[in-house]
Amino acid sequence: MKNPHVWDLFEQFTFQAINKGHKHCSAWLVVNRIRWETTIETTGNDFKISNDFIAHYARYFMALHPQHEGFFKTKQLKEEKFKLPKGIYYSGYEPLADPTE
Repeated sequence: MKNPHVWDLFEQFTFQAINKGHKHCSAWLVVNRIRWETTIETTGNDFKISNDFIAHYARYFMALHPQHEGFFKTKQLKEEKFKLPKGIYYSGYEPLADPTE
């Protein structure tokens, strides 16, 4: 992961929403809070979060925390439209081996 601190904030802010009782949330809302916190509330080097990665952050969160599956509403990604052979999983970036093996 190129910017692990972005992931840490995504996870932190998502859990804050969950712990406040929210059953669903927008990944865009979480990312825009990260943008606010890193631009307005802190000092240091600015960095950008591409909108192209927001859906991947949401899916990654729900994959790591399956008890929160459905917390983020997701649409089918372009790359998900291609049927992959059995045992091949798509991470959004490259094919992966079967994670259950």
